[in-house]
Amino acid sequence: MKSILTVLFGLYLLFNSSVSLSQEVIPVRVAAVSMWSDTNAAFNLARIDSFSAIAAGDSAVLVVFPEACLQHNPGWGYITHIPTAEELDYLHRTAETIPGPSTAALEGIAARLGLTVVVGMTEVDSAGEHYYNTAVIVGPGGYIGKYRKVNLWDASSLGNEHLCWDYGDRGYAAFDTPAGRIGILICADMRIDEAIDSVVALGAEMIAALSGWPVAARVVYLSTTENVAIRSGKPLAVGPQVGEAPNATFGGIARILDETGSPLSETPADSEGVACATVHISTGINQSTAIRPTDFHITAYPNPFNSIVRIDIAGLAPCGVEDYHTRVKIYDINGKLVFSDRQGCLSIQGKEACLYKWQPAPNLPNSAYFIVATCGKTHSCTKVLYLK
Repeated sequence: MKSILTVLFGLYLLFNSSVSLSQEVIPVRVAAVSMWSDTNAAFNLARIDSFSAIAAGDSAVLVVFPEACLQHNPGWGYITHIPTAEELDYLHRTAETIPGPSTAALEGIAARLGLTVVVGMTEVDSAGEHYYNTAVIVGPGGYIGKYRKVNLWDASSLGNEHLCWDYGDRGYAAFDTPAGRIGILICADMRIDEAIDSVVALGAEMIAALSGWPVAARVVYLSTTENVAIRSGKPLAVGPQVGEAPNATFGGIARILDETGSPLSETPADSEGVACATVHISTGINQSTAIRPTDFHITAYPNPFNSIVRIDIAGLAPCGVEDYHTRVKIYDINGKLVFSDRQGCLSIQGKEACLYKWQPAPNLPNSAYFIVATCGKTHSCTKVLYLK
């Protein structure tokens, strides 16, 4: 049976704009924590509680903690260090399922303080076989979700995380919270365009990033975090590890950036502390550069004789760039990129239309997929169902 692509749902829009026509721009008070962690989960949990109280005292409704800060990881570091048996034993022995005991403790903190809390930890799967560098997110109403780090700091970038944790197997993630829809990235994810684009495609209104960035790469850390905000067009809160660890030294600098990459609040380098600022989130439409939802169309035409799918994008309005330079990416339901048109489509002035051809990989499963069109800094997306 030949591949069939059926459009299931109407058009919905994802825009990177601070000017809204359909909704108010919403102010949200957020915090990010620069924190040193020890190989003592109870100690670290008590400090998470204390820092959360500071954030709540500054009227924050969201607080972002560092990567792997709950239990820490004594074997963590550059590729020149091979984790010892003792270090791996600690990592495995202290890993927890999610939800689990520490998740329950975090839920208590969130409920008591009225916060949404994002914390990095080592997770073990229910079978006790795989260990992940995971971000857990809880709110005043309880557990919300988790994200397993996809892009480990591995040998390709001189790190040894692949010797400690398994690569995330659930794709990228964004979660609805009382503070808005939050996309989650963990450290090395921030250097991967696909990771940034994926959380935007999943509807993130703000990005929370957890980090353990070496002090020696501080300049890269600062430029990378700014690029995340600029590329996504979303506010960014980054909670980093700081201080000496057995096999690494982390540089800290918790940051709150607006959607242009400009810092709103930062903690001092090489110090613990809480950065707090008010950001503005919106799912509305950019007044000057938007594609009008009544005019914009994505239509898929399956070929009955082969698996190639024709994707027409029509009704484009000016995007704020020269001509109408539009690109298409397709994501699975976990946020993994499965297709990207590398050449792009330059539509003819006046016609305001683009044509793409997608030939799904033979191993692509039956599932719902997202077709995302990007024009300048404006995005639009439609859900589709792929059957074969």
